[in-house]
Amino acid sequence: MISLDTRVAGTQLLLRDSMIKFAGSPSNETEICGTNARPLPFKLNRQVIKILEDLNIPANVFDRLQENAIRKLQSSATSTSSAIQFICVNLPDSATGLPALLKALAQIDIDVTEDNFLRDMLGTLLQIQLREIKYRSRIHVPDAVTLYGIFDETGFLKAREVYVTFNEENTQKQHYLQGAVAVTRSPALHPGDVQIVTAVSPPDSSSLRQLRNCVVFSQKAQRDLPSMLSGGDLDGDL
Repeated sequence: MISLDTRVAGTQLLLRDSMIKFAGSPSNETEICGTNARPLPFKLNRQVIKILEDLNIPANVFDRLQENAIRKLQSSATSTSSAIQFICVNLPDSATGLPALLKALAQIDIDVTEDNFLRDMLGTLLQIQLREIKYRSRIHVPDAVTLYGIFDETGFLKAREVYVTFNEENTQKQHYLQGAVAVTRSPALHPGDVQIVTAVSPPDSSSLRQLRNCVVFSQKAQRDLPSMLSGGDLDGDL
């Protein structure tokens, strides 16, 4: 994982000893496998639902989320704006460029639900999402996000504190969470893989403020929090 630290002068890439896997290579190329350009949607699965039920979350909570998810899928079949929102949420990093295409068509007042090809393609995507809900309980949770986990290099965060920041999809406005939050990592297999921690906001002068779309974990604890979440080690964990 490479994270921004505005305290470092100039253009530098600082590596820990553990990040250097092979010595002696003359190559100075860096290959980026993924970025945190935007927050990803969060979806439940069977394992997380089972754990949350064991933690006394009522079953009607999941029923309500599932009903809302199905209702949104149904509205996406008849509404252009709902269809675009559905595509952007479920295919945010699509290599096909479909979200950008639908947004461009909407700007010139072309109704995607009236075009046979686009309607069939949208219908196929909706069917896939319905099957995901039915067979894997992949239910979208509106008030949650999936983010890269990184380490607090500044030492600001105390034990069991996290810094959660993400940009709003449409306006790119930066948000910070404060207060009690639930954090987990898949695959979650044990009730301890869902932890309740405190989200805090660092001061404006902190270099943490320059981070985007990530959850930052504290270095101050007898045991680091990521390792409690299914043995996470922050090597690209979501």
